[in-house]
Amino acid sequence: MNKYCADLQGGMWLQYSTSTSSWYAKPCCMYQTRYPVTANINQEFWQNSKITQQRKDNLAGNELPNDCSWCKNTEQQGNYSRRQAFNDRLGTEMQMPESVIEIDIQSDFSCNLACRICGPELSTLWRQVDPQYKLADKKLSIKAKNIDVLELLKTVPTHSIKQIHFQGGEPLLSNTHVQILEQLQQQVDVSQLIVWYHTNGTQRVSDRVLKFWENFKGIEIYFSMDDLGVRMEYQRWPVQWKDLHDNALWYKENLPHNALLYVERTVGVLNAFWVDELEKWHQQYFCQSKYGDQISLNYHTCAGTYSLQATSELYKQAVLKKFDEDHWVHKTFRNLQTDHNTEISALFQHLNRHDQLRNQSWKSVYPEFVEWYPDYAV
Repeated sequence: MNKYCADLQGGMWLQYSTSTSSWYAKPCCMYQTRYPVTANINQEFWQNSKITQQRKDNLAGNELPNDCSWCKNTEQQGNYSRRQAFNDRLGTEMQMPESVIEIDIQSDFSCNLACRICGPELSTLWRQVDPQYKLADKKLSIKAKNIDVLELLKTVPTHSIKQIHFQGGEPLLSNTHVQILEQLQQQVDVSQLIVWYHTNGTQRVSDRVLKFWENFKGIEIYFSMDDLGVRMEYQRWPVQWKDLHDNALWYKENLPHNALLYVERTVGVLNAFWVDELEKWHQQYFCQSKYGDQISLNYHTCAGTYSLQATSELYKQAVLKKFDEDHWVHKTFRNLQTDHNTEISALFQHLNRHDQLRNQSWKSVYPEFVEWYPDYAV
């Protein structure tokens, strides 16, 4: 089943939009169309006629729908897509399941960082940093208000659920994730449930949470760690690299036996040239848990202002010269189209504007950019 997608069959990405004050659902975060949810997820999304037909087409081996263009493009470039990753996670045996198998949830956008690749919709600190989002018509809620997430999740068919994924904001900054898990304890056998988090790595959890996590089949912690040192502090401001390093080691020493650790990096123009440095740090400090489990170092490419679409030809040639042909970043850059003036202009407008707001300087952090983007180094 070459086109099979476990997400399309059994996945559900559920997000509260702070800009529209509405809930939306779709098979995964990469899927293009969002389905409004007002009261009942089972009726409004899970049994939606379009989604149901796409599941049938998928089982028949048909081409993936246009909504799945992100994964299709990723695979055409020879890279590992979310579809392939979740087939590996969940298997390829699901066929029109009656229950949601995997839930991705974003309902609380409390966050203590204002990462360059993020924005005000997903981070409360972002809203404080950028004055344009303080206008009356730009006010965004911190968390869901119109339908409580606990009530909404009661309308999800979960009797065969295998995993739940918490995103943010920063999911470990508040107690929302614990409240959701405590409710699921009343609905399903959580000893069969894998819980995973994408965290910015700044928050250590309490002893109570560590003990609570022991009830589940597995806990997976993904650290969003794109770089190290001053570049990491620039990209995920105002994080301190030493604190992030220390917290990573704390988790490695204190997580229960059923927990696994990962590093998840978003690769764009701010870190592509330096990916080997994070790989060396990972190998030295964070490649194995205290129980002997491997700590994987993953990557996906950045979308938006800091994507590789803003790469100059000089930047590309520097990458190709630095990395061996069999390295994944060399393969990613090999056929990359460069010197897109619109994307590059947008990149430097964003850099300069937020340097002023945050008292930072891209020229001091990325002196290479002066050479790679000479027209923008004035």
